[in-house]
Amino acid sequence: MLCKVRCSLRSGRRLLKYLGLQKGIRLLSYGTAAVKAEETIHPKERPCSDALTWVSDYAPCFGIHGNSVEILNTPDEFYQTLKTNFKNAKKRIVIASLYLGTGQLEQDLVNGIEYACERAKSSGNKDFEVHILLDYNRGSRGGDVSSRTMLTPLLERFEGMVQVSLYHTPDLSGYLKQYLPPKLDETVGVQHMKVYLFDDSLVMSG
Repeated sequence: MLCKVRCSLRSGRRLLKYLGLQKGIRLLSYGTAAVKAEETIHPKERPCSDALTWVSDYAPCFGIHGNSVEILNTPDEFYQTLKTNFKNAKKRIVIASLYLGTGQLEQDLVNGIEYACERAKSSGNKDFEVHILLDYNRGSRGGDVSSRTMLTPLLERFEGMVQVSLYHTPDLSGYLKQYLPPKLDETVGVQHMKVYLFDDSLVMSG
């Protein structure tokens, strides 16, 4: 069963750990980009611009070499990058997104994750793990066919290897939750990260 989770400092730190964002590393990235995590640099080697130091007071900030960033210019390039790397992942897959979707393109992404899980299972790779974070309300839109139901087969087939978490904003509660209809309840607040990690490569989308 999928369950609702509320964001906390502890879960936030755990997500950063899954993303491979280690303490002492800083990153500033704009737009949709693919980043190789092993090429990150320590802030003492090349500190962030003084004009941007305030960012680290509100969110993690990670510094990287410019030549380790590849810009994905088209939606198809972005999609094919996800599809290929999900299928080829050998250590981990991490997704943090508003929702997944229910079309054939999204099913192909799920199939790629399933392929990677099946390969890890058949080869005895017990360290392989998949972590997916979606917004509860947006990920549940559609009822019988939703982002949640798209991922249910992965949970059933690969118990212990695949984890799906759903963020529910604490601002939507009480009478608001009781009376606001679907779609409109999403205006109260959603989890809207767009982060995709496969092994040591990271894709961030704007």
